[in-house]
Amino acid sequence: MAIGENPSYADAFYNIANTLLMIGRYKEAGQNFDKVITLAPNYAEAYHGKAVVAYQLHQYEQAVLSDTKAIENNPNYGQAWYGRGMAHLKINQLNNACNDFRTALNLGVQEAGPMIDNTCIK
Repeated sequence: MAIGENPSYADAFYNIANTLLMIGRYKEAGQNFDKVITLAPNYAEAYHGKAVVAYQLHQYEQAVLSDTKAIENNPNYGQAWYGRGMAHLKINQLNNACNDFRTALNLGVQEAGPMIDNTCIK
């Protein structure tokens, strides 16, 4: 069995993808997040990684879709709610953004608080 076919290597591809993301190699990071998802289709963090890549590439609708998949796989994943809120904000979906920020804050994502204060009607 080749490395690309073994589900136990999903974490390895995830780590590679995150490293590539951190150094700004977004296309390669996205390809590695795709490998993770192929090996482990419920890997919420990989969908969120794809969302971060899309956001960095100004593909905000795709970021929303990827973070939605992350949330479907882990509804308690606060960073995915926050990331989706940021993408919603970029495409002028203010109500959706505010709802996502509130959920993220309730899940412990503290950086959502200032976004609510500065963006959302109270």
